[in-house]
Amino acid sequence: MGDITRVVTGGSSAVILIDGVFESGPSVWHKEILLAMRAGVPVIGASSMGALRAAELCSYGMLGSGRIFEDFASRRLTDDDEVAVVHGPAETGWMPLSDALVDIRATVALAAEERIISPAMAHGVIAHAKATYFKNRSLSDSVESVQPQYMPDNEKTQIRNWFAAHAVSQKRNDCVELLRHLPEAISTAAERVAMAAMAKSTAYLRHFNDRAAPRLSGRPS
Repeated sequence: MGDITRVVTGGSSAVILIDGVFESGPSVWHKEILLAMRAGVPVIGASSMGALRAAELCSYGMLGSGRIFEDFASRRLTDDDEVAVVHGPAETGWMPLSDALVDIRATVALAAEERIISPAMAHGVIAHAKATYFKNRSLSDSVESVQPQYMPDNEKTQIRNWFAAHAVSQKRNDCVELLRHLPEAISTAAERVAMAAMAKSTAYLRHFNDRAAPRLSGRPS
């Protein structure tokens, strides 16, 4: 909390929010995003914490980007733990120690599409991952937990190897996609901030004309 306020007061012309802490320290505050946009600074969110905040504040002018944002904005996803992971300290490069559920969903969807696993097994993997506390969430553990006991060991090994080689990071994909189109995204976000400010001003003037102006002129409202 406070990082966006600091970069805005420091003169940044745009803010790109990708991720942030939420348990070891205060998370990015909604109000500081609103204050940044009120100051005319466009704010864009994607991937993780950024996708969450963009879905929550898109009606106020924040721009969201990527599949994860779209899933939250459309209410296909609703829980914060979808993007939550536990990670190591700074000296490890913030190495993730668990798997994000949005990434597990993307990997399992690919496996089902390529018929590596059955639809029933795909459903089981997601259900197991969702039921697991986010700090203990692991794609490999969820896959292992739902493999039929009667499945031959060579098939289990093939499935295990496929998941190890084809894991999808939807969080990374959304971040990279935003960076590829960053100039256009900033331009769009700036337009949204301007439109939101104009709408707010128009709403205020409408309220003033309907309520305050008659009273000031002595006319009944």
